[in-house]
Amino acid sequence: MENTYRLNMYVAESDVEILDFRRAELGMSRSEFVRYMIRNQKRIVPVSIKEKELIRVLSDIDTHLKVIALKEILSVEDRLFLYSEIDEIKNLLGKEVTCAPVEHKLKGGK
Repeated sequence: MENTYRLNMYVAESDVEILDFRRAELGMSRSEFVRYMIRNQKRIVPVSIKEKELIRVLSDIDTHLKVIALKEILSVEDRLFLYSEIDEIKNLLGKEVTCAPVEHKLKGGK
């Protein structure tokens, strides 16, 4: 028989809700589900980790554009244009990328 070890973890309440929702769909206990996920899942790196440097650079650009937009020498039209470009960057970065449909179910989606 294989040696077993007790694993204690701290996770956010929202992560526990996702874990419980997913395991309940499969009729598994928390332990069974974690073992199942470790053994059967492909390695998926979240965009926020994979593109960490890009996100940092775009965040810096966002900050610099805000500083420029606050300069008094800019016209109102130029400021509005900069703010709309900042919003466009935020919209592009803010699109959620998920690995499974469960997050959508938890947020009330289909």
